[in-house]
Amino acid sequence: MSDRQEDSGWWVASDGKWYPPETHPSARLETELEPASQYAGFWIRFVAWLVDAVIVSIGLTILGSITGIGSNVPVNGFDGSGFFLNVVGNWLYVAFMDSSANQGTLGKMLLNIKVTDLQGTRISFGRATGRYFAKFISALLLMVGFMMAGWTKKKQALHDMIVGTLVVRASRS
Repeated sequence: MSDRQEDSGWWVASDGKWYPPETHPSARLETELEPASQYAGFWIRFVAWLVDAVIVSIGLTILGSITGIGSNVPVNGFDGSGFFLNVVGNWLYVAFMDSSANQGTLGKMLLNIKVTDLQGTRISFGRATGRYFAKFISALLLMVGFMMAGWTKKKQALHDMIVGTLVVRASRS
């Protein structure tokens, strides 16, 4: 038997004990997390992504012109070195910044939002890497995976759900 909530709002636990709504373990988890207004929704995340896209594009263009990567003659219309530089450059930028002490890219920092785990703490480089590559799944689904941040309870996009992360408004210190 699993825990169930009665019409009165009280919970009946699998051990047969009754819990008022505010003391049941599921209720405590919700109150430990920030209020819904603290989650960063779709549009603020989109603007942060635009800022980052400009920053990374400028940086990779400069890096590519210095190293010559991406300037090779394409074979059958495809230059793999430029694609490789773009994917690796974006991945390293996002994963290092999201797992840093700032918990976000320059775009996120500008808009005062940060990436956390479900408990509100800093994520590891590995989780940030998983989050970055999970974004390809969000994109493959006609971008619906990204749009989910506009209507899910905790404003999570699909890639956030996959790796267990949240994007929240950073507290001003």
